[in-house]
Amino acid sequence: GTIQEVESIPAGEIRRINAAVSFNQEAVAELATRSGKSEDEIRASLQKLVETSLGTDKTRGDVVAVEFLPFPEMEDLEEGGGLSTMTYIVEGYLPSAIALLAVLLFFFMVARPIVTTITKISVPRPKDEKEEDSEDPANIPADTTDPDLLMERMRHLVDNFEAVDARDLNRLTQMHEDPAASVLRRWLKAS
Repeated sequence: GTIQEVESIPAGEIRRINAAVSFNQEAVAELATRSGKSEDEIRASLQKLVETSLGTDKTRGDVVAVEFLPFPEMEDLEEGGGLSTMTYIVEGYLPSAIALLAVLLFFFMVARPIVTTITKISVPRPKDEKEEDSEDPANIPADTTDPDLLMERMRHLVDNFEAVDARDLNRLTQMHEDPAASVLRRWLKAS
């Protein structure tokens, strides 16, 4: 027989762990006072807790530094020129607030006026009784099917530079295909 030895090396193997952790030395002193243990015992327990939680191995050359330092109080930070809670809030939300302001300004200063202009509906002006009774081409209903009346209404609208309904133009070109085609040919030749 032959003996074959196979070694599997898993992908992403850990070669070495280096970590640094700092604890508040005043909190350690307070914990020692409450628990009845010495500060050195608490520090040793915390050191062991950190090494175990990281999965360190001394033979692999892992290094864990645990420091016990005095942490400043929040009041000391705020009074001593450190960053206050308000500063954190302002710095955290300021970019979002500026972006929101830019979007709102764009909407109200650019997009809304454009949409309003495009979708503006012309409101007819009130007419006198005399105008309604007369045979004014503006009084011809838009849904008329009489081609002569529709043509007269369109002439009146063009002469007075009023807004023209696209449906009126479509009906007119469908009823008078040859003249409409002639107008289009002239436009194409002119351009």
